[in-house]
Amino acid sequence: MSSSYDQKIAYNKIASSYEYTQSETFIGKLKAYNYRKVSKKLSNGSIIDLGTGNGDFFKNIKNFDRYILAVDISNKLIQIAKKKHNKKIKFLVKDLEKFKVKKKFNNIISINVMHRVNTKNFEKLINNCSNNKSKIIIVTMNIFSPQFILIRLIQIIFGIFGYKFGAQVAKKGFSDNQIKKIFKNYKIIKISNNGYLHNFLPLRCSKSLDQKLSKIDDLISDIPIINQLGVSKLIVLKKINS
Repeated sequence: MSSSYDQKIAYNKIASSYEYTQSETFIGKLKAYNYRKVSKKLSNGSIIDLGTGNGDFFKNIKNFDRYILAVDISNKLIQIAKKKHNKKIKFLVKDLEKFKVKKKFNNIISINVMHRVNTKNFEKLINNCSNNKSKIIIVTMNIFSPQFILIRLIQIIFGIFGYKFGAQVAKKGFSDNQIKKIFKNYKIIKISNNGYLHNFLPLRCSKSLDQKLSKIDDLISDIPIINQLGVSKLIVLKKINS
């Protein structure tokens, strides 16, 4: 059974609880924090969102007067996303590891997907979507994050990889050097880590607490040594050759 098929089954299974998990809990607030980071880095023009989930990223977009394509493997999550955004965005149900798109986009974004798919297939997809004018923004897992290391130990020791755990949590992370090797044909504009006090817990996190955690996260992200420990790795790229 392919990993992408496992992902489809897993996310369809948790689709009914996804809204709460991704908006009200610690793990959801971490994702929303990354959404805000990514939205600030967008340039003008078209957008493709690879692994859109329930489409919540687009809460951060004010200008819908552009072509936007959002893709996810879960048909149930895409149904939720369509209800939220009506006809402003084109949504597709596709397996990202097999998805082929001929159109080039001004912005390619992918949040919390790279650590769940085949890395070579992911790079090929990014390559197909982009040219040397495209801005590529990726969020994935930092292999040196204490939270990531802990969750991997729990997975390995207890063999917990089920729908309620493994499918929602990274099974691999990346170092800066690994990112540079994977995207050797790209110009690395920025690699940074963030997310220290937010965590993977599916427990409720209030808006006020999230605001406090986000402010502290922003402050300590500026400290070089601490920056290496952030759970989420934010990567900004541009292709060298079209």
